[in-house]
Amino acid sequence: MTDRTSPEIRSPLVFQDKPVLDEDAEFSIDQTFRIYGKFDGLQLSYLTHKEDTPWRGVFSGKNKIISEERIGDYFKQLFDIEHRSAK
Repeated sequence: MTDRTSPEIRSPLVFQDKPVLDEDAEFSIDQTFRIYGKFDGLQLSYLTHKEDTPWRGVFSGKNKIISEERIGDYFKQLFDIEHRSAK
C-alpha cells in the first residue's frame, strides 16, 4: 500500500451562502476520507471487487444498478466490524 494522504477540506461546502451538506453528510464524507483517502485507484478497485461486496455481486461487464439499501447494508457491516475490533 502506498503512503498517501487525502486532501483536507478546510471549510464547509457552501453554495449561495448556504451550506451544501448537513452535519451527518459532512461526518460521513470525513470518515470516508479518513478510512479510504490513503488508497489509490487500483487499491480501491481491488477492495470493491472482492468477494461478498455489492459491486462484485453485479459485476459482469454490464452496467447494473446496485440498490442503495445493499450498499448501505454493506457499509453498516464494515462499520460494525471496525468498531468491534477497536474495542
